[in-house]
Amino acid sequence: MVRPETIDRIEGMAFLTEGQKRYILCNNAARFLRLSEEEIARHHGR
Repeated sequence: MVRPETIDRIEGMAFLTEGQKRYILCNNAARFLRLSEEEIARHHGR
C-alpha cells in the first residue's frame, strides 16, 4: 500500500512531538470516518 504524501510530511515534522503527530493523524481519521467517542475509545483499548 502506498502512503499518502501528507502522512509522510506530518511524520517528518521535527517540531511536533510523537503525541502531537498521533493526535493529528488519529483525530483526522476519526472525524473523516465519523467514529463515535465509544468507537474511538475501543480502538485505543479503553
